[in-house]
Amino acid sequence: MIMKKLFLFLMLTVISYSDTWHAFYEKKKNNMFGDQLYIGYKDKNNVIKIKPIFMGFSHAKKFDDIIAVMTESERNSTKYLQYYLTKSGRKVGKSETFKGIMYNSDATYDCENEGHIRFRKDDFIGLLDKNGDVSISAKYNYLSRVHNGLVIALHGAKKEYENKHKEDGCNHFFYKDGNLKVLNDKGKVLIKNFDDEKNTLDLYSLEITEHVSKKSYCRSYLGTDKKYYTFEIYTKKFLKWMDNNIFIDLSLKNILKNTHTGYIKKVKENINILKKTLEKIKNKSIKYYLSTSAVYSFEYKNKIYEKFFNNCGQYREFKYPSLTFYIRNNKGTNDYISFLKIDDNYHLIDFSLTNEVGK
Repeated sequence: MIMKKLFLFLMLTVISYSDTWHAFYEKKKNNMFGDQLYIGYKDKNNVIKIKPIFMGFSHAKKFDDIIAVMTESERNSTKYLQYYLTKSGRKVGKSETFKGIMYNSDATYDCENEGHIRFRKDDFIGLLDKNGDVSISAKYNYLSRVHNGLVIALHGAKKEYENKHKEDGCNHFFYKDGNLKVLNDKGKVLIKNFDDEKNTLDLYSLEITEHVSKKSYCRSYLGTDKKYYTFEIYTKKFLKWMDNNIFIDLSLKNILKNTHTGYIKKVKENINILKKTLEKIKNKSIKYYLSTSAVYSFEYKNKIYEKFFNNCGQYREFKYPSLTFYIRNNKGTNDYISFLKIDDNYHLIDFSLTNEVGK
């Protein structure tokens, strides 16, 4: 009986940790910033798990395993305290100064992705796992978030500032030279020489094979294990899909079949100019520029679109990129047609076309 009770307790503990907590907010006065929104977390049953104590750079809207937070200092309310917090309550890297280990960009902390979050040590970046343990040591100039268990890392680069004579915190810098690598989320180097600086490859399409891929829309790299790591090229795979799914049949019925739910009405109302433009793209009778981009037309608060965002409300452009045809019109502006990649298909999600397009 004791063993049964112990097993039940452990099972309930695991379940409670795996439950996603959602942020709620409370406005209070703050000794540093005046009126401030504080963030707390409730579980799926609306039970408060953490009272609203987080502020400043804290911005996680959901709490799965680990988040980066800022609170008022426990010792002095005119100072702040920052750290990584795990679901079990572990606090990692507590610091009252910006010389701590917190990774931040554009005045926001990093957000968990696939159970990992980035941290900083001096000028180098590392990775923590969901338990707050180091999974990749801080020895890289740059680390991407984890995507499909993979991390893109920059190593051995030199930091250069835009203004060499300016030393304040607003002086933007960039990295020069160095070597790009692909790691797994434990830090093992999978590809020593990686050259996709502009993120043109779909990390979620990875195939590991004994030979170089012969597919025209793929690129292969020799791995450290002597196998080939093959990724789809976003734009080339998309154009192949367009040939097989859109250009083959430009009827209203087929276009609607490949249109996202929220844009069906717009397609019906503008089908003539849409078909005309797609026909010209198909026949290469107009010039266009095809690019990947993030999508901003969906709202995070809409449950239908929630999976397209991470726990901080940032768009997951690596997994759900938008492929957009940009077309110069005679008014000197760009018309566009955008598709969203979802799994192995694409959905028409938005367009803006004028009667001047392609004339």
